[in-house]
Amino acid sequence: MWMRFVWLAVIAVLVCSSASAQNGGKPKPSPGDKGAPPALDLTGGMSGIRQSRQVVVTSTEEWKNLWQQHAGTSRAPEVDFARWDIIAVFAGAKPTGGYQVHIDGVRLVPKKKEVVVSVTLLKPRPGAITIQAFTFPFAMKAVPKLPPVLHLHWEIHEAYSK
Repeated sequence: MWMRFVWLAVIAVLVCSSASAQNGGKPKPSPGDKGAPPALDLTGGMSGIRQSRQVVVTSTEEWKNLWQQHAGTSRAPEVDFARWDIIAVFAGAKPTGGYQVHIDGVRLVPKKKEVVVSVTLLKPRPGAITIQAFTFPFAMKAVPKLPPVLHLHWEIHEAYSK
């Protein structure tokens, strides 16, 4: 019985580890990106940033500082900030696995001089089997360079995972 528990624990850790690096940390091209280098689109369950926060990164220096807080010693992916900005959302500490952050879209509202960022925080359904460990879900996405705006509006919705 003890060995069965150990094997289940090992499998749970492996599943959560692979889920936290859904795209392997490798940038993937954004749709409609004509011949440009791949844009950044990362999600995961373990960030070094422990507080809930939303950030728009507009320069290499800001990006290196944020990446250092997020990933520690690993080198930040290259981003051409003349063409791209990074939208980053950190959900803060969650009591179990099963939480995910998705950046659903970014839209410009010219009349209001506003940029609206839509984000969904998925949480496990009641009674779902999840790893019993704190997680720190995040999402980071490169978007075409945003114009200087007077107001940035975050729409954050919560939903149950499927």
